[in-house]
Amino acid sequence: MGEYKHVKGSGGQTEPYIVHGEDMTQLWERLNDGILWATHDDLIYYSSLDAMVSDGLGVADSGVFDIDIGKDLWVTPTRWSTLIRQYVDPERLFQWLERVKEVSTYNRGIVAMDMQSVKFQKVLTNARASRRKGGGCMRMITYRAFPRPTVSLYSRTSYLGYVGGLDMLLAHKIIELACDMIGEGLDPQDFQFRWHCEVFQVHGFKSLAYMFATGQDRFMRMSEEEWASIVGKRFRGHEIRPLEEMKTWQLIRYWWERIQKQDREGKLYQDMKYGAEKRIRRRYHSQTGIDQTPYLGDKEKAYLPLTTPIEVISLDRMIYKTPESRAVIRKQKAERAQALIDKLFGDDDEGEELLIFDDLEVG
Repeated sequence: MGEYKHVKGSGGQTEPYIVHGEDMTQLWERLNDGILWATHDDLIYYSSLDAMVSDGLGVADSGVFDIDIGKDLWVTPTRWSTLIRQYVDPERLFQWLERVKEVSTYNRGIVAMDMQSVKFQKVLTNARASRRKGGGCMRMITYRAFPRPTVSLYSRTSYLGYVGGLDMLLAHKIIELACDMIGEGLDPQDFQFRWHCEVFQVHGFKSLAYMFATGQDRFMRMSEEEWASIVGKRFRGHEIRPLEEMKTWQLIRYWWERIQKQDREGKLYQDMKYGAEKRIRRRYHSQTGIDQTPYLGDKEKAYLPLTTPIEVISLDRMIYKTPESRAVIRKQKAERAQALIDKLFGDDDEGEELLIFDDLEVG
């Protein structure tokens, strides 16, 4: 093999990053933890800002997912709305769902939906802050019926512990729509989920929400001596290695200590130059109950704690944007209601069931 220059910070990863979970919730945590507890030889690249693995494949046996984007990701519903506007075209999504209904649970075929092209966002004042220089992050989503109904997401890259949670949430909500479109009593637990990702990343400070959500913030707080005392033990299936071998934890601890130093010095939010870091510091204060008053100055207002459970997030409004989709969905609801009436009040009373009013939809 010829000699060539290597990217500074290259790790030693040689095998694909394949992670399995019983459902999407467990997959989400295992994808994150695999990078958090990685050593140099497990990573493809690491720096003072992020750590990466390549050739990623996430496998979930069930489409069930539970996340609160406020508590678990420290993002607002507006960030979710921005993401789906950027990546999902309503007409394209509805046409894809129509094809999913044709394939149903028993026909051949793989139905693909391309995500919208997301433009490169250049920040003139800070080249490092420019986004999507290599193209959009989410590229395509597919459906197949065999061996079980399966939705697959294809991504160029994703920041786990942060916006990657929104990527998985989008896939989960699309699974819910596919269940409704196909009918037949399907539920997300009947689906499999696959995530093919060129590069998974964990960010040094944007992933702090995940640390607190999973109780791993203690590993940021402990001293080097305390870390040394737990070397050789296991946490969530991963061996705790000497800190100098844990590249992801080194960068996370660096950014954590940086925030602690700003707090000790009483640095005002308005004096922080790095906007993304300021947002995370403010969210850390609001989500953990730290008094924000000493850091507000005369230009900032206190953040309120965030909570947005998964149950209140929906793609229904997007689907209803097209007249054709509204007509089809109304027809489907009417058909389901009529089927329920026939079951309840038909001549055949064998296997009589109780009327559950939640089954009747209005609109």
